[in-house]
Amino acid sequence: YCLFLDSNLICWSSRKQLAVAISSTEAEYRAMAAGIAETSWLHGYVICLGNSSFPLLSHLYSVTTK
Repeated sequence: YCLFLDSNLICWSSRKQLAVAISSTEAEYRAMAAGIAETSWLHGYVICLGNSSFPLLSHLYSVTTK
């Protein structure tokens, strides 16, 4: 996942998943959940720094292979 603040990349992560997913869709949702958990933590941190509010957006880009 990649986290952007405005148009600036501030955090990214790529790691092996701990659980085995039965489908690629499940793997994508697990990865998105991990990204949202990180985003929630970062959102609270930025609010503590004085930025009162900003939107949290999540996008899942999935392409099937032919």
